[in-house]
Amino acid sequence: MMKPYPEYKDCSVELLSEIPSNWKTMKLYYFLEKITNGYVGPTRDIMRGSGIPYIQGIHIKGNTVKFTPDGFYYVDEEWSNKHFRSILRENDVLVVQTGSIGEVGIVPSDLDGANCHALIILRAISGVGYGRYLMWLLSSDFGHHSFYSIKTGDILFHLNSTKVKDLGIPIPSLLEQAQIAAYLDHKTHLIDSLIEKKQKQIELLKEYRTALINQAVTKGLNPEVPKKDSGIPAFGNVPTHWPITRNKNLFREVNERSITGKEELLTVSHITGVTPRSEKDVTMFMASTLVGYKLCQPGDLIINTMWAWMGALGTSNNCGVVSPSYNVYRFKQSSIPKFFDYLVRSPSFVCEIKRFSKGVWSSRLRLYPEYFFEIKVPFPPFSEQEEIVEFLNIKIKKIDNYISQNLKIIDFIKEHRTTLISNVVTGKIDVRDEVLP
Repeated sequence: MMKPYPEYKDCSVELLSEIPSNWKTMKLYYFLEKITNGYVGPTRDIMRGSGIPYIQGIHIKGNTVKFTPDGFYYVDEEWSNKHFRSILRENDVLVVQTGSIGEVGIVPSDLDGANCHALIILRAISGVGYGRYLMWLLSSDFGHHSFYSIKTGDILFHLNSTKVKDLGIPIPSLLEQAQIAAYLDHKTHLIDSLIEKKQKQIELLKEYRTALINQAVTKGLNPEVPKKDSGIPAFGNVPTHWPITRNKNLFREVNERSITGKEELLTVSHITGVTPRSEKDVTMFMASTLVGYKLCQPGDLIINTMWAWMGALGTSNNCGVVSPSYNVYRFKQSSIPKFFDYLVRSPSFVCEIKRFSKGVWSSRLRLYPEYFFEIKVPFPPFSEQEEIVEFLNIKIKKIDNYISQNLKIIDFIKEHRTTLISNVVTGKIDVRDEVLP
């Protein structure tokens, strides 16, 4: 059972009304042996494939510095020695200075001697400050709110080390700092392990959902039905009674354009398929007018030509318009659009998309209509399409509910983690008597 401290006193530090009576408050710079900026300047000519690790904001994740020893994130030893002010030591606390300001990490032992770029370096005074306590304090809600209160810039935020060092912070004794840090190290490790477990469960559920769809749309629901070789490597054997046909026999391209631009804008994603843009949290640039955009109807197959190789396609449930660079296809014969929504976004069909797409680089592949029409697909009878869709709708709904439940649990756990850190580093919870393994 978490308990508060026996006594509290008023506190003059902004964002804190009171602190434990045995704590002090001070400006951050009284706590530090060193506060300085990492090197800020052009990096194009100094980066190497080996040498001294060169730490940047992208390496600060989860309250630590996670340096992947791949890529050009190194500098020469001579250059590093010349820029000695930004050389790091174990337990230095790093704060991202520009962009995602306020991200905080602590330097592990294997990066002692590394150099850094555009980071604020904080080094606690031995015997006064404990680096891991400072890391937890500055990565808490208190720390983030403190950083945002002194940020500069309206679009690209920036932290000035001169202002950072003048921040007021609560300071317990050195022993208590160590106790707090050890407690949070232990508790957050347990919490993070639980989050990781839940995330793995979600990934397994997603993999199962994908495999279930792929099996149903390429093999049918009856495992005992006779099979034949489809002649398509990605599809393998399919039910004998399923004809194999080219897309040109199933679809025709339509190129109807909006005259008013008043229709609802639809977007195409490899994750959600075709959905109204208004239902998505999209921050990308939007055209000033939708006049000339391609019209589509419910049941039309929409393909994002640039990202089809990633599975960015699907059938629409709505009337609306899509980007002029997309392709819109309409069924020639009676079919179940939802069956094809499952089919065209399955791994087997996406594999065929990659095979028929054109482009020099894998990330620049394009699926043009003439090649889309050449793709062969298994085409089950109408009644069987209905059965498969009904089966998948029920199964997918259950799987998505499990995923949603796990996501809610993760959000709850993360909220608990944030609250716990904040309460401990600001003295709302007394952990001095907590027994840790």
